[in-house]
Amino acid sequence: KEKKLGDIEFIKVNKNDKKPLRDAVFSLQKQHPDYPDIYGAIDQNGTYQNVRTGEDGKLTFKNLSDGKYRLFENSEPAGYKPVQNKPIVAFQIVNGEVRDVTSIVPQDIPAGYEFTNDKHYITNEPIPPKREYPRTGGIGMLPFYLIGCMMMGGVLLYTRKHP
Repeated sequence: KEKKLGDIEFIKVNKNDKKPLRDAVFSLQKQHPDYPDIYGAIDQNGTYQNVRTGEDGKLTFKNLSDGKYRLFENSEPAGYKPVQNKPIVAFQIVNGEVRDVTSIVPQDIPAGYEFTNDKHYITNEPIPPKREYPRTGGIGMLPFYLIGCMMMGGVLLYTRKHP
């Protein structure tokens, strides 16, 4: 009997507004069958290494054989903070069925993975724009100093001529 292969799809989105993000690069790694602590490339051909998201933000992995997998984000889209948890998610394929999709996150790091409406989302937070501080020490006060000096000089001249 032929073994079933599994498929899984992730969508890369902006964490705040859930808009799809393009140009995020990911790699999928599979657990070594003989050494459970070792994960590596799925095959020698580099399948699913450095996969880039398109306009729709989708990342689809097809024909995955049974085993445990981990998804890593190699680089985030321009203008976004990197996902801090590496790997982002782990999952398992059993008999062609996707199981146990979980985020591997220490408690102090915000997760970069969400599961909503039967969809797997990988989220990135935008880098906030740099704040502009008010300028100080500019020429703005100079006219007021000059007017003040002229007024004091005028009062001084007036009081000398009219005692």
